Amino acid sequence: GGSIPNWHDFLEMFTEEELKVDERPSFLFVVIFSKVYDSTYIVNAFEEAGYQCESFDWQKIRFVEGLAGMLDRLIGKAKMMKPDIIFMQIQNPDVLLIDAAKELSKKSFVINYTFDVRNSIGWYKEIAPHIGLTLFGDRQSVMELKKEGIENVEYLSCAADYGLYRKLEVR
Repeated sequence: GGSIPNWHDFLEMFTEEELKVDERPSFLFVVIFSKVYDSTYIVNAFEEAGYQCESFDWQKIRFVEGLAGMLDRLIGKAKMMKPDIIFMQIQNPDVLLIDAAKELSKKSFVINYTFDVRNSIGWYKEIAPHIGLTLFGDRQSVMELKKEGIENVEYLSCAADYGLYRKLEVR
């Protein structure tokens, strides 16, 4: 049989660049990519801000593996990756269960962001105490949760990606 190469021989198989450790802070971005919504611009913004960003398309995985399978994979990804921040864009209660939010919060600082203004924010009241920060695209939701004694909520204004959306030239 063949001999097993020593570790020096093994390391010589890779370039210095391939062996370099990425020391940037890491983001696990829990989001959807679909025909009607593409989060690439957010991934690019995190990267441009100096973060190593890995995406987790919860919707795609949930369609194939169901809710329990998706949550197991998400928690497993967080355990393996050990990100500095888990940034989620989850806007409906049937995607993130409280027990899963608690488990993710043991692994990292968890932020959930909703850009859409919701008629009912009851689920956010339930989930917010179990994660690091909940961000809303409207000030009214922030004020409502703060009135309820939930302090880890803030307003985040959002803008368009000018790489995708540019001024229409009218002739």
